[in-house]
Amino acid sequence: AILSRISAYSAKADKELRIISCDVEFNGYVPYSALISIENSIAKAYELTRMEIHPSFKNVEFDICYTEHVFIELTRRNASCNGFFSGAFIEKLNGADVTQELDTLYISLQNGGKSLLISGGADTKISDLIEEMFGCRKTIEFTGVTELSYEDLDGIESLGTITLPTPPEEKQAI
Repeated sequence: AILSRISAYSAKADKELRIISCDVEFNGYVPYSALISIENSIAKAYELTRMEIHPSFKNVEFDICYTEHVFIELTRRNASCNGFFSGAFIEKLNGADVTQELDTLYISLQNGGKSLLISGGADTKISDLIEEMFGCRKTIEFTGVTELSYEDLDGIESLGTITLPTPPEEKQAI
């Protein structure tokens, strides 16, 4: 049923690394979990290192219920969102409430990090990806608890004292 929703696609392959990456346009929305299942099946069948489907849903009106898919896809499509930025990005958006008013998405942060997100270009990248996936542009505004202060850190539980083992004494050469 999912294959019948494909209206266009392009594929890139790296034979040496055994990676296939496909940009696929669907006529209807396909959940992220279904795409991952297809990717895993294809990767296993063809013994690939990685198989990626990067979807677009041009005939689907964007809804805030799709933001989690957009966040996940962002970490897959943008190299700058991998590694440290990816961890920080996902952590900062964890628990965030997303609301929409006209063409603006308001992402209400729970754990601070607005400056980290803005300096990493997350607002622009999210907007660009929504346009690429759904064919509409959204302005992104980070609201809520945008930064944490030292007072906010008082509520965080301490790890306590960590005792490291004493290294053994080295024998001196005679």
